[in-house]
Amino acid sequence: IGDLREVSQIMGIYDKKCFEVEEQTKIIARKSIFAKKDIQKGELLSAENIISKRPGTGISPRFQINILGKTANRKILLGEMLSWSDFK
Repeated sequence: IGDLREVSQIMGIYDKKCFEVEEQTKIIARKSIFAKKDIQKGELLSAENIISKRPGTGISPRFQINILGKTANRKILLGEMLSWSDFK
């Protein structure tokens, strides 16, 4: 039993948490969906006109499948970060 406790202490806690100093880096390191080119109002969003890049303060690339084929509600300029209100 003593050996098991020692192994448990050596292994530590598995629960991974960010330190405060890592929070800003976490935001910068994540990606969001941006316009790869100008997207006209009424144009369909596709792999040809959206791209994932940093920073990660907008829509996560994991939602790209939900966005493809949606219609732009407004003109979205090249390099602009997309938001959920930009398409329907």
